[in-house]
Amino acid sequence: MQKRISIAIATYNGSEFLREQLDSLCSQTLLPDEIVAADDCSTDNTMDILLEYQEKLNISILKSDCNLGVNKNFERAIKACRGDYVMICDQDDVWLPDKVETMYRYMLAQETIKTESTPILVSSDFIPFSKSSDIVLSIKPCQGTLDYYLDFLFSSNLHNWGCTMMMNRAFISILPPFPNLFYQFGYDEYIAHIATIYCHRCHINQTLMYYRHHTNNVVSRITKPTLRLKWYLFKQQAFTFFGIIYKRQRRYAEFLQYGPLAIEDQRIRNDVEIISRFVTANGLVKIKTIMATRSLPVSRRIGQLFFFLATSPIRWCYTHRVKTQYLNNYAINRENEERVL
Repeated sequence: MQKRISIAIATYNGSEFLREQLDSLCSQTLLPDEIVAADDCSTDNTMDILLEYQEKLNISILKSDCNLGVNKNFERAIKACRGDYVMICDQDDVWLPDKVETMYRYMLAQETIKTESTPILVSSDFIPFSKSSDIVLSIKPCQGTLDYYLDFLFSSNLHNWGCTMMMNRAFISILPPFPNLFYQFGYDEYIAHIATIYCHRCHINQTLMYYRHHTNNVVSRITKPTLRLKWYLFKQQAFTFFGIIYKRQRRYAEFLQYGPLAIEDQRIRNDVEIISRFVTANGLVKIKTIMATRSLPVSRRIGQLFFFLATSPIRWCYTHRVKTQYLNNYAINRENEERVL
Protein backbone atom coordinates (compact mmCIF):
# COMPACT_ATOMS: atom_id res chain seq x y z
CA MET A 1 0.00 0.00 0.00
CA GLN A 2 1.39 3.40 -1.00
CA LYS A 3 2.17 5.69 1.89
CA ARG A 4 1.16 9.32 2.07
CA ILE A 5 3.55 12.01 0.89
CA SER A 6 3.37 15.59 2.14
CA ILE A 7 5.18 18.67 0.89
CA ALA A 8 5.95 21.56 3.25
CA ILE A 9 6.40 24.92 1.56
CA ALA A 10 7.04 28.27 3.25
CA THR A 11 5.98 31.35 1.30
CA TYR A 12 6.71 35.04 1.67
CA ASN A 13 6.13 37.52 -1.17
CA GLY A 14 6.88 34.77 -3.67
CA SER A 15 4.44 35.65 -6.42
CA GLU A 16 7.17 36.18 -9.03
CA PHE A 17 8.22 32.51 -9.13
CA LEU A 18 5.60 30.61 -7.10
CA ARG A 19 3.36 29.71 -10.02
CA GLU A 20 6.23 28.05 -11.89
CA GLN A 21 7.08 25.98 -8.84
CA LEU A 22 3.50 24.86 -8.30
CA ASP A 23 3.24 23.91 -11.99
CA SER A 24 6.28 21.67 -11.54
CA LEU A 25 4.54 19.99 -8.60
CA CYS A 26 1.46 19.40 -10.74
CA SER A 27 3.67 17.66 -13.32
CA GLN A 28 5.10 15.07 -10.92
CA THR A 29 4.92 11.42 -12.00
CA LEU A 30 3.86 10.67 -8.42
CA LEU A 31 1.65 13.42 -7.06
CA PRO A 32 1.90 14.32 -3.36
CA ASP A 33 -1.11 13.60 -1.16
CA GLU A 34 -1.05 17.07 0.36
CA ILE A 35 0.84 20.34 0.34
CA VAL A 36 1.04 22.45 3.48
CA ALA A 37 1.80 26.08 2.61
CA ALA A 38 2.75 28.34 5.51
CA ASP A 39 2.56 31.97 4.48
CA ASP A 40 4.54 34.49 6.51
CA CYS A 41 2.40 37.63 6.07
CA SER A 42 2.97 38.14 2.34
CA THR A 43 2.02 41.55 1.01
CA ASP A 44 1.85 40.61 -2.68
CA ASN A 45 -0.57 38.19 -4.41
CA THR A 46 1.10 35.04 -3.07
CA MET A 47 -2.10 34.05 -1.27
CA ASP A 48 -4.14 34.44 -4.48
CA ILE A 49 -1.81 32.03 -6.29
CA LEU A 50 -2.05 29.47 -3.48
CA LEU A 51 -5.84 29.68 -3.57
CA GLU A 52 -5.78 29.23 -7.34
CA TYR A 53 -3.90 25.93 -6.98
CA GLN A 54 -5.57 24.84 -3.74
CA GLU A 55 -7.90 22.18 -5.12
CA LYS A 56 -5.55 21.00 -7.83
CA LEU A 57 -2.77 20.15 -5.35
CA ASN A 58 -4.79 19.72 -2.14
CA ILE A 59 -3.07 22.69 -0.50
CA SER A 60 -3.65 23.48 3.16
CA ILE A 61 -2.85 27.13 3.79
CA LEU A 62 -1.52 28.31 7.14
CA LYS A 63 -1.72 32.05 7.68
CA SER A 64 0.35 33.97 10.19
CA ASP A 65 -0.69 36.96 12.29
CA CYS A 66 2.89 38.18 12.51
CA ASN A 67 6.14 37.63 10.67
CA LEU A 68 7.79 34.47 12.01
CA GLY A 69 10.89 34.33 9.84
CA VAL A 70 12.20 31.48 7.69
CA ASN A 71 13.00 28.99 10.46
CA LYS A 72 9.74 29.12 12.38
CA ASN A 73 7.65 29.34 9.22
CA PHE A 74 9.17 26.14 7.87
CA GLU A 75 8.87 24.51 11.29
CA ARG A 76 5.10 25.03 11.47
CA ALA A 77 4.69 23.83 7.86
CA ILE A 78 6.63 20.63 8.58
CA LYS A 79 4.84 19.95 11.87
CA ALA A 80 1.44 20.43 10.20
CA CYS A 81 2.12 17.77 7.55
CA ARG A 82 0.21 14.52 8.10
CA GLY A 83 1.99 12.31 5.56
CA ASP A 84 4.26 9.37 6.27
CA TYR A 85 6.99 11.25 4.43
CA VAL A 86 7.56 14.99 4.25
CA MET A 87 9.46 16.85 1.54
CA ILE A 88 10.61 20.45 1.92
CA CYS A 89 9.93 22.85 -0.93
CA ASP A 90 11.07 26.41 -1.63
CA GLN A 91 8.70 28.83 -3.31
CA ASP A 92 11.03 29.80 -6.16
CA ASP A 93 12.57 26.56 -7.48
CA VAL A 94 11.50 24.11 -10.19
CA TRP A 95 11.24 20.36 -9.54
CA LEU A 96 11.95 17.80 -12.23
CA PRO A 97 8.93 15.54 -12.95
CA ASP A 98 10.37 12.45 -11.26
CA LYS A 99 11.61 14.07 -8.03
CA VAL A 100 8.82 12.95 -5.73
CA GLU A 101 8.71 9.40 -7.10
CA THR A 102 12.50 8.94 -7.10
CA MET A 103 12.90 10.08 -3.51
CA TYR A 104 9.88 8.08 -2.40
CA ARG A 105 11.27 4.84 -3.90
CA TYR A 106 14.67 5.53 -2.40
CA MET A 107 13.17 6.18 1.03
CA LEU A 108 11.26 2.90 0.89
CA ALA A 109 14.49 1.08 0.03
CA GLN A 110 16.27 2.68 2.98
CA GLU A 111 13.46 1.69 5.35
CA THR A 112 13.76 -1.86 4.06
CA ILE A 113 17.48 -1.86 4.83
CA LYS A 114 16.90 -0.27 8.23
CA THR A 115 13.40 -0.19 9.74
CA GLU A 116 10.39 2.08 9.46
CA SER A 117 11.04 3.23 13.01
CA THR A 118 14.55 4.44 12.07
CA PRO A 119 14.72 8.24 11.61
CA ILE A 120 15.88 8.77 8.01
CA LEU A 121 16.78 11.88 6.03
CA VAL A 122 17.24 11.62 2.26
CA SER A 123 18.63 14.39 0.05
CA SER A 124 19.45 14.78 -3.63
CA ASP A 125 21.49 16.88 -6.05
CA PHE A 126 20.26 19.94 -7.92
CA ILE A 127 21.21 22.28 -10.75
CA PRO A 128 21.55 25.98 -9.88
CA PHE A 129 20.17 28.45 -12.40
CA SER A 130 19.44 32.15 -12.74
CA LYS A 131 18.34 34.65 -15.37
CA SER A 132 20.71 37.21 -13.94
CA SER A 133 24.29 37.41 -15.18
CA ASP A 134 25.30 38.86 -11.81
CA ILE A 135 24.68 35.61 -9.94
CA VAL A 136 27.52 33.13 -9.47
CA LEU A 137 26.25 29.54 -9.77
CA SER A 138 28.87 27.55 -7.93
CA ILE A 139 27.11 25.49 -5.26
CA LYS A 140 28.93 22.34 -4.20
CA PRO A 141 26.81 19.20 -3.78
CA CYS A 142 26.47 17.30 -0.54
CA GLN A 143 29.02 14.49 -0.24
CA GLY A 144 26.28 12.00 0.50
CA THR A 145 25.78 9.21 3.00
CA LEU A 146 27.79 9.39 6.20
CA ASP A 147 28.99 6.19 7.82
CA TYR A 148 31.31 7.74 10.37
CA TYR A 149 30.28 10.60 12.65
CA LEU A 150 33.63 12.36 12.57
CA ASP A 151 33.13 12.78 8.80
CA PHE A 152 30.95 15.70 9.79
CA LEU A 153 34.03 17.57 10.90
CA PHE A 154 36.48 16.35 8.30
CA SER A 155 34.39 16.87 5.16
CA SER A 156 33.73 20.19 3.49
CA ASN A 157 30.43 19.58 1.66
CA LEU A 158 28.07 18.10 4.22
CA HIS A 159 25.30 20.63 4.22
CA ASN A 160 21.92 19.43 2.93
CA TRP A 161 19.83 22.08 1.24
CA GLY A 162 16.32 22.07 2.67
CA CYS A 163 14.67 21.97 -0.75
CA THR A 164 16.36 18.62 -1.46
CA MET A 165 15.18 16.87 1.72
CA MET A 166 12.69 14.10 2.37
CA MET A 167 12.11 12.94 5.97
CA ASN A 168 10.18 9.96 7.25
CA ARG A 169 7.71 10.19 10.11
CA ALA A 170 10.21 8.74 12.61
CA PHE A 171 12.61 11.58 11.82
CA ILE A 172 9.96 14.27 12.15
CA SER A 173 8.90 12.87 15.52
CA ILE A 174 12.32 13.59 17.05
CA LEU A 175 12.76 17.10 15.58
CA PRO A 176 13.18 19.59 18.42
CA PRO A 177 12.08 23.22 18.06
CA PHE A 178 14.03 25.12 15.40
CA PRO A 179 16.27 28.05 16.34
CA ASN A 180 14.41 31.34 16.08
CA LEU A 181 16.85 33.28 13.95
CA PHE A 182 17.90 32.09 10.49
CA TYR A 183 21.18 34.01 10.47
CA GLN A 184 22.10 32.28 13.71
CA PHE A 185 21.26 28.78 12.50
CA GLY A 186 19.37 28.03 9.28
CA TYR A 187 16.57 25.48 9.60
CA ASP A 188 18.01 23.14 6.95
CA GLU A 189 21.52 23.25 8.41
CA TYR A 190 19.96 22.50 11.80
CA ILE A 191 18.09 19.49 10.35
CA ALA A 192 21.27 18.27 8.67
CA HIS A 193 23.17 18.46 11.97
CA ILE A 194 20.52 16.39 13.73
CA ALA A 195 20.47 13.82 10.94
CA THR A 196 24.27 13.53 10.98
CA ILE A 197 24.48 12.77 14.68
CA TYR A 198 21.29 10.97 15.60
CA CYS A 199 19.80 9.45 12.44
CA HIS A 200 20.41 7.62 9.19
CA ARG A 201 21.35 10.21 6.62
CA CYS A 202 21.70 9.30 2.95
CA HIS A 203 22.02 11.04 -0.39
CA ILE A 204 20.87 10.37 -3.95
CA ASN A 205 23.58 11.29 -6.44
CA GLN A 206 21.00 12.37 -8.97
CA THR A 207 19.80 15.81 -10.04
CA LEU A 208 16.10 16.14 -9.25
CA MET A 209 15.45 19.88 -9.27
CA TYR A 210 16.55 23.33 -10.41
CA TYR A 211 17.63 25.64 -7.61
CA ARG A 212 16.87 29.25 -8.53
CA HIS A 213 19.23 32.08 -7.64
CA HIS A 214 17.93 35.62 -7.61
CA THR A 215 18.56 38.86 -5.78
CA ASN A 216 15.88 38.14 -3.15
CA ASN A 217 17.16 34.71 -2.06
CA VAL A 218 17.40 34.29 1.70
CA VAL A 219 20.67 32.47 1.06
CA SER A 220 23.08 32.25 -1.88
CA ARG A 221 22.85 35.92 -2.78
CA ILE A 222 26.38 35.89 -4.14
CA THR A 223 27.24 38.30 -6.94
CA LYS A 224 30.26 38.38 -9.20
CA PRO A 225 33.38 38.42 -7.01
CA THR A 226 34.85 41.78 -6.09
CA LEU A 227 38.42 42.16 -4.88
CA ARG A 228 37.14 42.05 -1.31
CA LEU A 229 35.19 38.84 -1.97
CA LYS A 230 38.19 37.26 -3.73
CA TRP A 231 40.35 38.07 -0.68
CA TYR A 232 37.71 36.56 1.61
CA LEU A 233 37.57 33.36 -0.47
CA PHE A 234 41.36 33.19 -0.47
CA LYS A 235 41.41 33.39 3.33
CA GLN A 236 38.81 30.64 3.55
CA GLN A 237 41.12 28.36 1.56
CA ALA A 238 44.45 29.51 2.97
CA PHE A 239 43.41 29.23 6.62
CA THR A 240 41.55 25.95 6.34
CA PHE A 241 42.99 23.46 8.81
CA PHE A 242 43.26 20.06 7.16
CA GLY A 243 40.37 20.95 4.89
CA ILE A 244 38.26 22.03 7.88
CA ILE A 245 36.85 25.54 7.61
CA TYR A 246 36.73 27.37 10.92
CA LYS A 247 33.11 28.16 10.25
CA ARG A 248 32.26 24.44 10.37
CA GLN A 249 33.93 24.09 13.74
CA ARG A 250 32.14 27.13 15.10
CA ARG A 251 28.75 26.05 13.75
CA TYR A 252 29.11 22.68 15.37
CA ALA A 253 29.98 24.28 18.69
CA GLU A 254 26.86 26.46 18.39
CA PHE A 255 24.75 23.40 17.63
CA LEU A 256 25.97 21.71 20.79
CA GLN A 257 24.83 24.75 22.77
CA TYR A 258 21.24 23.90 21.92
CA GLY A 259 21.59 20.31 23.15
CA PRO A 260 18.45 19.29 21.21
CA LEU A 261 18.53 15.56 21.93
CA ALA A 262 20.06 13.22 24.46
CA ILE A 263 22.91 11.13 23.06
CA GLU A 264 22.70 7.58 24.36
CA ASP A 265 25.34 5.95 22.15
CA GLN A 266 28.70 6.19 23.92
CA ARG A 267 30.60 6.13 20.62
CA ILE A 268 28.65 9.12 19.33
CA ARG A 269 29.15 10.91 22.66
CA ASN A 270 32.89 10.44 22.36
CA ASP A 271 32.89 11.78 18.79
CA VAL A 272 30.83 14.80 19.82
CA GLU A 273 33.26 15.59 22.62
CA ILE A 274 36.19 15.38 20.21
CA ILE A 275 34.52 17.75 17.78
CA SER A 276 33.43 20.22 20.45
CA ARG A 277 36.97 20.40 21.82
CA PHE A 278 38.30 20.99 18.34
CA VAL A 279 37.36 24.67 18.37
CA THR A 280 39.80 25.56 21.14
CA ALA A 281 42.36 22.76 20.72
CA ASN A 282 45.95 23.68 19.93
CA GLY A 283 47.72 22.62 16.74
CA LEU A 284 49.32 19.47 18.19
CA VAL A 285 45.98 18.16 19.45
CA LYS A 286 44.38 18.81 16.07
CA ILE A 287 47.18 17.00 14.26
CA LYS A 288 46.87 14.02 16.57
CA THR A 289 43.08 13.89 16.18
CA ILE A 290 43.05 14.06 12.41
CA MET A 291 46.03 11.76 11.78
CA ALA A 292 44.39 9.15 14.02
CA THR A 293 41.05 9.04 12.23
CA ARG A 294 40.34 6.49 9.54
CA SER A 295 37.78 8.62 7.74
CA LEU A 296 40.53 10.26 5.65
CA PRO A 297 42.89 8.46 3.24
CA VAL A 298 46.50 8.37 4.39
CA SER A 299 47.64 10.27 1.29
CA ARG A 300 45.21 13.11 2.05
CA ARG A 301 46.25 13.27 5.68
CA ILE A 302 49.92 13.52 4.75
CA GLY A 303 49.27 16.13 2.07
CA GLN A 304 47.24 18.28 4.43
CA LEU A 305 49.91 17.94 7.09
CA PHE A 306 52.46 19.55 4.75
CA PHE A 307 49.96 22.29 3.93
CA PHE A 308 49.40 22.95 7.62
CA LEU A 309 53.11 23.20 8.37
CA ALA A 310 53.68 25.57 5.44
CA THR A 311 50.94 27.97 6.54
CA SER A 312 51.35 27.65 10.32
CA PRO A 313 53.13 31.02 10.84
CA ILE A 314 50.29 32.92 9.19
CA ARG A 315 47.71 30.70 10.86
CA TRP A 316 49.09 31.41 14.31
CA CYS A 317 48.47 35.14 13.81
CA TYR A 318 45.06 34.63 12.24
CA THR A 319 43.56 32.03 14.57
CA HIS A 320 43.41 34.20 17.67
CA ARG A 321 41.54 36.96 15.82
CA VAL A 322 39.04 34.49 14.32
CA LYS A 323 38.26 32.89 17.67
CA THR A 324 37.92 36.25 19.40
CA GLN A 325 35.57 37.48 16.68
CA TYR A 326 33.52 34.28 16.92
CA LEU A 327 33.11 34.53 20.69
CA ASN A 328 32.06 38.18 20.44
CA ASN A 329 29.56 37.47 17.64
CA TYR A 330 28.16 34.48 19.49
CA ALA A 331 27.55 36.57 22.62
CA ILE A 332 25.81 39.25 20.54
CA ASN A 333 23.62 36.67 18.74
CA ARG A 334 22.55 35.08 22.01
CA GLU A 335 21.67 38.50 23.41
CA ASN A 336 19.62 39.35 20.30
CA GLU A 337 17.76 36.04 20.48
CA GLU A 338 16.86 36.65 24.11
CA ARG A 339 15.45 40.05 23.12
CA VAL A 340 13.34 38.46 20.39
CA LEU A 341 11.99 35.89 22.82
